[in-house]
Amino acid sequence: MTYGKKPQGRWHRLYTSTRWIKLRAVQLKREPYCKFCMALGHPEIANVVDHIKKHGGNERLFFDSTNLYRDWE
Repeated sequence: MTYGKKPQGRWHRLYTSTRWIKLRAVQLKREPYCKFCMALGHPEIANVVDHIKKHGGNERLFFDSTNLYRDWE
């Protein structure tokens, strides 16, 4: 199951974890519109959840719900 960009790196397994899939779904439900599109005045449904701070494989940062934003691709 892949969403948006294909994850790469040693932390690829985090993106396929049940915990991430659930967190991603919660984030998209909580904030369904793309942050960048909204700023431009063109609301689009988000389909990508990205990290605000790069996690570099740090699980605490990866699963921190306050470190997420939604995007459209």
